[in-house]
Amino acid sequence: MGLRYWKVVSIFKRREQLVALGAVLSLFLPGQNGNCLSSIKTDYRPELVRQPLSNRCIYFSIAYSPDNRVIATGGESEISLWDHNSGKLIRTLSGIRREVLALAFSPDGTTLFGASMDNSLRFWDVATGKTLLSLSGHQGNFVDWAGFSADGKQLLMAFSVQKANGKNLDCEFFSAYELWDVERGKMLRRVEVPVKQVESFAVSQNLKVFATGRSDSIKVYDIQAGSELRQIAIPSGTEVSAIALDAEGKRLACGTEQGAINILDCRSGKTIKTFDAHCGALRAIKFSPDGKLVAGSGADKTVRLWTAADGKLIAIVDHEISNANPLIAFSPDGRYLANQKQRYTIRTDTDKQHPTKIWSDCINLFDLQRGKNFGQLSGQDSSIKSVAFSNDGKYLVTEGENARLRLWNLADTERPYTSQSADKTDTKRDINAATSATSHDGKTVAVASGAYLTLSKSGSHDQDLRIKVYKHEKSLQSYADLVRAYEESGSLEKPEITSVVFSNDDAQVATVDNDRVDFWRVADGKYLSSLPGNSVSFSKDGKIIALADHDIVTLRNAGDHKLIATIATSGDDDWSIVAANGNFDASNLDNIAAVAWVVPDQPTRGLPVEIFFRQYYTPGLLSRIFSSEGLPPVPQMSELNRVQPRVKIISVKPHGSTKDQVDVSVVCESINEHFDNTKYSRSGVFDLRLFRDGQLVGSLPDRNTFTAGDSTDLCATKEKFERTFVVRLPHNQKKSYQFTAYAFNSDKVKSATDSYNYALSTPLAERKGNAYVIAFGVNQFEDPEWNLEWAVADAKAFDSDLVPALRKTGQYSKVVSIQLTSDNHTRDSNTLLANKQSFLDTLSVLSGQKASNTRTETLLRNLGVKLVQPEDTVLIAFSTHGAVDKSSGMFYLFPCDIGKRQSSGLTPDLIKHAISTSELEDAVKNIDASNITMIIDSCHSGAASGKDARGGPMDNPGLAQLAYYKKMRILAASTAATGAQENSVIGHGFLTYALIKEGLANDGRSDCLIKDGKVSMEELLHFAQQEVPKLDQLSWQGKLDQVKPRDIHFDQPTQPQAHQSPVLFDFANDSDDQIVLDLKK
Repeated sequence: MGLRYWKVVSIFKRREQLVALGAVLSLFLPGQNGNCLSSIKTDYRPELVRQPLSNRCIYFSIAYSPDNRVIATGGESEISLWDHNSGKLIRTLSGIRREVLALAFSPDGTTLFGASMDNSLRFWDVATGKTLLSLSGHQGNFVDWAGFSADGKQLLMAFSVQKANGKNLDCEFFSAYELWDVERGKMLRRVEVPVKQVESFAVSQNLKVFATGRSDSIKVYDIQAGSELRQIAIPSGTEVSAIALDAEGKRLACGTEQGAINILDCRSGKTIKTFDAHCGALRAIKFSPDGKLVAGSGADKTVRLWTAADGKLIAIVDHEISNANPLIAFSPDGRYLANQKQRYTIRTDTDKQHPTKIWSDCINLFDLQRGKNFGQLSGQDSSIKSVAFSNDGKYLVTEGENARLRLWNLADTERPYTSQSADKTDTKRDINAATSATSHDGKTVAVASGAYLTLSKSGSHDQDLRIKVYKHEKSLQSYADLVRAYEESGSLEKPEITSVVFSNDDAQVATVDNDRVDFWRVADGKYLSSLPGNSVSFSKDGKIIALADHDIVTLRNAGDHKLIATIATSGDDDWSIVAANGNFDASNLDNIAAVAWVVPDQPTRGLPVEIFFRQYYTPGLLSRIFSSEGLPPVPQMSELNRVQPRVKIISVKPHGSTKDQVDVSVVCESINEHFDNTKYSRSGVFDLRLFRDGQLVGSLPDRNTFTAGDSTDLCATKEKFERTFVVRLPHNQKKSYQFTAYAFNSDKVKSATDSYNYALSTPLAERKGNAYVIAFGVNQFEDPEWNLEWAVADAKAFDSDLVPALRKTGQYSKVVSIQLTSDNHTRDSNTLLANKQSFLDTLSVLSGQKASNTRTETLLRNLGVKLVQPEDTVLIAFSTHGAVDKSSGMFYLFPCDIGKRQSSGLTPDLIKHAISTSELEDAVKNIDASNITMIIDSCHSGAASGKDARGGPMDNPGLAQLAYYKKMRILAASTAATGAQENSVIGHGFLTYALIKEGLANDGRSDCLIKDGKVSMEELLHFAQQEVPKLDQLSWQGKLDQVKPRDIHFDQPTQPQAHQSPVLFDFANDSDDQIVLDLKK
């Protein structure tokens, strides 16, 4: 008997595919030194695992890990490991071709044994998914049951054996049992029992004894000795129908066709107790974990509970069980007894006069501590095949005929988790008789037919290289040797080459064989490598190979084939891309369901992608890869505090007697946990965020920005913290609202997102909102060296052009224009000056607070400024100078009151007078409006997005984060390194002119995304973004004279030769988009 060790190349593949085999490491024989199940070292880096999107896979077996963290399911050609807590797939174990009928975890939970119908018997490392060893020497049909001994050193397998009968041509069938030494991979014992003697089977929990029963006798076997321990005769007139052993294998319960239960001593065979149990045959029987109780399921459709010692009836647990599949199971802690039952519903939707009974299975739970039924678990939608309790007795898994797994939290049986299994797409395809390709230089033709690849040099057939994929008589460690070795294990089929592709430099040729791509050197036909995939292509520069594997694409280096990135797509047209070092990007940041993190020292937990958003999210990742731009460094896991705080929305209730306000109560908890290679053990709770339908409506601390300077631990003095937020509900005729909440730990690692759906008995009547247009323009500063010419004209254009257009649409109850300007012509007592305090006061009043002085308060109230409602729209436009602090990345906008003599640089005094992005964040985050748009027509305004221009669930500094949190749009006039210009010919800044004067023109050009005669805010911003570079180009061509940059003259990172190009951050909900111009009116 030999043991084969394998190195697995592909850590993750789609479920229906075979594992890609890389190299045979060694061949060991029994008796050699070394622990076959020694742990495999892992790369200390998080891995993103593709999540299945549908549930068409059929499961044949299920097992719970001893620590209750992992559920293993056996499918048609693979084993799936699921995180019990999150329900996410954490790993797929491949290398088998047929249905997996038996699964067993080792007692320490680190190893999983699986047996499939192809007679593959393997041990996998649960943490890495790698094959530890394969057992050789098993003789018999497929294994349909397996279990480890208590110390994990031995494995018992049950299966059937077919043998020829020497007396005639018939075959005799046996039930066989093998005991294996796990350390050495050696079979210790084998017992065969004729099938005709086996009508029921039982094994003790300690794997010391197993028993077989038939109608007239029971045999008990000593597993360690491999011999029959005792044969117990059954009295005449009694037939055995079910048997069970207690945990220690000392007693045996025998159920009969006559409805009696006999408790027998396994060693002596003597009857300890006999009692009448059911009015009909026993179909199933179980001992409780402590051996004190016996449960029986009978043909009388009842489940009954008895004391094992004296046969006293404790309870009739159920009256409506299924005869077809009488499942019964005790929880490991002995508290619950679960049994399968059938119930029906009356269906009248097809024929009301002839209603139909629809039968379905459910699980009945009996609470042994309380002595009464605990409840029924329904919703499986098909017949239940099996049930399994977690080892702590807190959870139950049911498996249906429809392959759907349901995980029930016995503390909350109303909300099961339903697994999403993988889509079993048929990978069969028509094979052409031959497929060919010509090299780019035209000198080589590759022709593939069946398992052969022929490379022909033009002009001479003498130079042909013919490669037969699986036959090669030379070169040890060649591909052919590898395949031949693997063929011997019965796990690889003969190939059919379906396509051939040359590399751009014609140095390599790739052949595709259904699920595998092989690479060969053209010069001599030498095999280079093999990778998973069903199609392949090379980038134009020849540096990158793309391999498609159904809905997964891997990008690899064309030279050494090292992984660069993986792209995964979902059924909703969403995508995510993950670089080899962990950097990732995605199309939908709010719902990245296609992948989950698995961390080396937490290999049994499937973590949501957003947990490491701040550390790994890289916008524009794909373009950076193809442009060979360097990727940002990622932190070492050992340096990161990964302990997640816990956040729970415990209730959402009406606020007093109001119908459109609710009290949302949130509990935060600091968690203590330790991981390998890390020094952190306490999460702390920082920066709590509460959202209504994805929009930020509450945060703690109350007065901190998203710029991460605040280090307030909400649980600094106690481990739990509770806060109730008063939240308003939009009047939009919705029947329900979703509230979500999360927080961060001390390293900005995000907690899990908790959600709560709040339903209204009657939707709130829809009402029109108001629109508030705030235009801030500064021509005259306290330091005249800073003066601009057309910033006030920009502000006035919003009032003269945009405000009437909004009123004309008829969408708003009122459109309020707020002008904050500063020049020589508009200063009077009724004017709001464009200073810092007036601007912040305006946003304070909109968020329900008072202005800092009576005059400003009165002016704002007279304009109609008041607390915004959730249905309202707010637009904020700046036309002024802007600057970025190169050291901190902070962006500043300058009001008129900057102080005198401010030409010496970005001094602390100037910064004190400026409006920083952190102050903008703090002011805007308290405005609860459905639509918020910000326009910044100033130099370097792209820097307002933050130092790395990222927004997502990660509390990143900058306005990009604000845009994500508030679901708003921000349009900046230029990038962080370029200036913004104004021009006397057009009389405006480039951005404002493109946005207002061109975008609101009645020529229909801004109706650019959906040609419907209406211009939405999204369309208007996109139009301006495209038009500004055109205006800038005209100025470079001299067709626009007197161009003046809105730039100040101290050291700024301006690129003088760069064109002005606006930057748009758009996180708004498309469903809430507003019309700004109706071309039909």
